[in-house]
Amino acid sequence: LGNPNAPIKLVEYSDPSCPFCKIFNETMHQIMEKYEKTGKVAWVYRSLPLDAPDANGQVLHKNARKESQSIECAGIVGGQKKYWEYQKKLYEVTPAVTQSSPEGLDPKQLPLIAKDIGLNVVDFSQCVDSEQAVSKVKEQELSGINAGVTGTPTSFFVLDKSINPTTVTYIKNALIQYRIPEDLLYVTDDGKIISMSGAMPVAMVTGIIES
Repeated sequence: LGNPNAPIKLVEYSDPSCPFCKIFNETMHQIMEKYEKTGKVAWVYRSLPLDAPDANGQVLHKNARKESQSIECAGIVGGQKKYWEYQKKLYEVTPAVTQSSPEGLDPKQLPLIAKDIGLNVVDFSQCVDSEQAVSKVKEQELSGINAGVTGTPTSFFVLDKSINPTTVTYIKNALIQYRIPEDLLYVTDDGKIISMSGAMPVAMVTGIIES
């Protein structure tokens, strides 16, 4: 979403069933409302569904993969605009998987969301479990794992220029101000990538962009 040649690309790995991702999705839509028209920031959304069984055989987010595939299908069937409309609507209506709502969103709701935003429901439904949708999500998931992502949301600010030491100092001071653990943010040695774990507040994301 935004200018593909933006000097700042925010690449986010996310899971629609994740409560922190739900919060951060709203944050990112606010960020893009502010920056999309400036051409300075682009948001790249990638799926990383947390649906692998743990040591006890428990699955954290059992519907996350199908939800992720449904986002891809909104784009396959309706194009980029419908992709982002569907993504936003899905995050708005999906109950975060918590103790009070352990089942999350009923998968039967996915085509209803598609209908609500004007997609062809038949084409959408045929797409959701198709090889194209499955492989798109797997590819994004693998890229996240290869990048060291272990939880969602995890985001990477990919910059076209290296940040300077003053900016690094600013970011560290901002972490202290917002009482955010320092290890949730990491700057690569070349200063061109900032990795960020968790649902950072709007002010923190804006501060990094402005700095």
